[in-house]
Amino acid sequence: MTTLAICENGHLVSFSVVTASVRTHLFEDGRVDIMGMPVATVELLPNFCRDCGGEVLAEAASCSHAIPQNSHPQDALPSFCESCGEPYPWASREQPIGRLRTYLNRDKSLSPSDRQILLDQIEILATPEEPGTVKARVRAAQRIADLTPGVWNVAQPVLTRVLSTEVLQGLGHLPH
Repeated sequence: MTTLAICENGHLVSFSVVTASVRTHLFEDGRVDIMGMPVATVELLPNFCRDCGGEVLAEAASCSHAIPQNSHPQDALPSFCESCGEPYPWASREQPIGRLRTYLNRDKSLSPSDRQILLDQIEILATPEEPGTVKARVRAAQRIADLTPGVWNVAQPVLTRVLSTEVLQGLGHLPH
């Protein structure tokens, strides 16, 4: 019933919060305590982070699954939703790309040669962008889309997150 509250920039806001609607529901059901604490004293989810002003999240945007509490407070924050597998906003650049590599390695429909071509293209896209690499990055992304449209559907949200505006424009994903 309670969840972690983490701002979009990865600051831990609280280990145990409930939304106002959950608290209201608990009162309506006659619950007087949750996890040994009076319902009225359980912390409500704040809107914004006190450290950076970022939006505070308690659930995955893609599926509304609550961010689970860690078994130990010192554990690292989760980077992916355990329900839908989508990365949280604070996941590093490398983590969603790692998820894409895992997907490719598990995809039984890909031939070994197609898998290697795709992994090579992802490596081109995964490295930090430097001047003069836009055309190569656009070609790599286009090759992924042309070779396997199904993989492109999985790759597109990850790549949209890590590619520059210039590369996305080259792919036709942003207005020129």
